Amino acid sequence: MSGFLRVVGTLTFLGAVLGLIALIGQSRSADEVWQALPGVLSAMVGGVIVAAFGTMLEHMTVLRQEAEKQTKILEKLANPVLQKTVTNER
Repeated sequence: MSGFLRVVGTLTFLGAVLGLIALIGQSRSADEVWQALPGVLSAMVGGVIVAAFGTMLEHMTVLRQEAEKQTKILEKLANPVLQKTVTNER
């Protein structure tokens, strides 16, 4: 899912940039470019946000996996200590 979002965001951004380049090449006046600029910029920002969200999901997945590894390590370290504490209390 994260890779898909990054690809979609990147394609949206690149599509907006290519659209702007095509518009600049075909426009007859600067007014046409200025009128289209808010839409193009919003598409570019939207693409960046979607790609950033995909990257964030990837990082969150890695963090969750590492947290699970750390939990297993801590459980292995804590088990002997907890067993000694339980036997000492009896």
